[in-house]
Amino acid sequence: MAVKVTAELSNKIKSCSSKEQIDSAFEVMNITTIEEKVNSLVDIMGDPIVFYSCANPTPEQQYRSLVGSFLSGIWKPDFSSFKSSNA
Repeated sequence: MAVKVTAELSNKIKSCSSKEQIDSAFEVMNITTIEEKVNSLVDIMGDPIVFYSCANPTPEQQYRSLVGSFLSGIWKPDFSSFKSSNA
């Protein structure tokens, strides 16, 4: 079953700073399967490009990789190099 990522879920996940907090947020929101967690993280992160070290990662491997990417912040766009036209 596909999970609809609500603003509440997105905000809960985005406020997390550890895997345990992410797991807890999913639990509170009744998201229990690895597939639902993977799909939710992908949606929250804006469908990031993720490279896996193996050709066919298991859902658990995908989840661990996505959590690591999420916590590192590498999925967030960096607009610091753009100059404002008002500068």
